[in-house]
Amino acid sequence: MVGTLAGAVRSLGGTEPRVGGVRYGADMRLLVNHGHVPTVLFGPGDVREAHRPDESIRAADLVELARILAITAIRFCRIRG
Repeated sequence: MVGTLAGAVRSLGGTEPRVGGVRYGADMRLLVNHGHVPTVLFGPGDVREAHRPDESIRAADLVELARILAITAIRFCRIRG
């Protein structure tokens, strides 16, 4: 999944995603620790701006995210079209 996601980002000319752990809490910990579900944290914007009273992202970043996730799903599921 990580490789497929990174490839989708590269195919759209995006910056190489950083692969590694993070030092902050995220809801995905419940999936990982309690559900034993491998999980990837990925999204638009700057995480330092997350969960603030004035949290926002640019519409263009949201559209880019949708494209990346669509390409990732298609490639990961090996859908031919």
